[in-house]
Amino acid sequence: MNAEAVRALRHYARATGQDERKVRRLYDRTPKNHREAMLVDMRASMFSEELFHWRGELTQKEAADILDTPLQTYRNWEQGENTPNRHAVKLLRQIMQQNPQKRRKDPNAPAIN
Repeated sequence: MNAEAVRALRHYARATGQDERKVRRLYDRTPKNHREAMLVDMRASMFSEELFHWRGELTQKEAADILDTPLQTYRNWEQGENTPNRHAVKLLRQIMQQNPQKRRKDPNAPAIN
């Protein structure tokens, strides 16, 4: 299991309040040809949370403007309806790091990296 998979599983376990060992067992029992889809869903959840916390006190429109994306696209990303491809996610994370917003006061907010 690669580092990104471990990170996704840990995050998913924390976000859902499940025991990390149980989530890993579920992953291990998942047929290999379905594991990637499982991780894609977990990554999508992680990215939508990152967007929400990064946005801080900005409106969705202001955040979409900073990321140079249409408002509806941004809303879909933040709500987990859609996820940009992994290359776009990397670029968006770079933009988010260069434009830090006043963060919500949430100790469980995911780090943007």
